[in-house]
Amino acid sequence: MRNAKQIKPTKKRAKLNIDLVLAILLLSLIAGLAIYGFFISPYGVNELTPEGKLQAPSALHPCGTDHLGRDILTRLGQAGVYSLAIAAGIVALGAFLGYVIGAASGFFGGFVDWILSRLTDSLLAFPGILMALLIITVLGRGMPALILSLGLAFVPSFARIVRSAFQGLRTENFVKRLEIMDAPSWRIILVHLTPLVAPDYLNAMVLGLANAILAESSLSFLGFGIQAPRPSWGSMLADSRAYLFRAPYYPLFTGLALVLTVLAFFLLRRGLDYRHQQKLMSSKQQKEPLTAGVELAGAKLELPERLKEMSKHD
Repeated sequence: MRNAKQIKPTKKRAKLNIDLVLAILLLSLIAGLAIYGFFISPYGVNELTPEGKLQAPSALHPCGTDHLGRDILTRLGQAGVYSLAIAAGIVALGAFLGYVIGAASGFFGGFVDWILSRLTDSLLAFPGILMALLIITVLGRGMPALILSLGLAFVPSFARIVRSAFQGLRTENFVKRLEIMDAPSWRIILVHLTPLVAPDYLNAMVLGLANAILAESSLSFLGFGIQAPRPSWGSMLADSRAYLFRAPYYPLFTGLALVLTVLAFFLLRRGLDYRHQQKLMSSKQQKEPLTAGVELAGAKLELPERLKEMSKHD
């Protein structure tokens, strides 16, 4: 009975995943902002409104207008789509290359591990922003060069996560049995080990999205990210510096959109991690009532024997 009582509050806590709920609400808000910027707003992203430049927030312009007279809310919505698309490309590239390198390094070990570890160490030797600036300078400014440069900077982090996980799984008995059965290495990695690594790797990818948005905004702030006429949160922050006191709403709304988006992915990562931990705990606790039931059944079976012994003594 004690074990059964311990399970009920766990199920209640699993339903109250505050981080996941807040993340969904914030992401819904960002999605609504993007839908407004592309489909609902009566203004074009680069359209000069007749109300003029640096207009304060009003019914016509809920976030005001910028230094050229463009609607800030419309530009925030479209800039969010470009930032999220680039962040998704950065994480996809970094996660794919990082998984290939980390899986090969952790599974095969030896000389392969040494070579691939030196490769990731060499990438870590360069600061991410500096390496991105170098690649963009060589390839030219644009979204493909931005995704490639920042994606390569994300590879070492993902590779280390996968390498550490595969090194722990490599010594498990089921892996040794598969090798004795002459199972191909690629099949062991993809079919048997990847599902075990996937939950933690998904959390790392979600966290990578937040970092990718910050990295893209930093490069756009410096003028090496998304180029005009496409809007970007980083470039909008750079443009608003000169009007910090004259039009404080300009950097305020832009920075708020960036902060809320990054916060949403941080909360999403925490919420997914909490949900995964709750599933692991519930799967372990489900075995305890079975043991308790056997013990109770044993006690019931022993009771008549004790009564018989007491009757004999009488």
